[in-house]
Amino acid sequence: LRTNRALDRLLEARSMWGVTVRAATTLAGLLGTYIRPLDENQALLMGRYLSVYGWILKGHLRDEDDKGVVRTVLPPEEAAWLERAPA
Repeated sequence: LRTNRALDRLLEARSMWGVTVRAATTLAGLLGTYIRPLDENQALLMGRYLSVYGWILKGHLRDEDDKGVVRTVLPPEEAAWLERAPA
């Protein structure tokens, strides 16, 4: 019975991660299709935030420090702004 509950939690987590990945992929496609032709800089900014979202989510769920990834992907002023934001 305990094994079944653990497997159910794992399957639910995988399902939720799949929904998150599909949503991010869809949003990236929409950015490229609709935002980029209008404002390429805004599309790139949104794409950077979208790319760092998965790393931040992983760090939050695992209670890990994700500042190194944020500082690598985002420009210094954006990384500093994001690090100051409440969790």
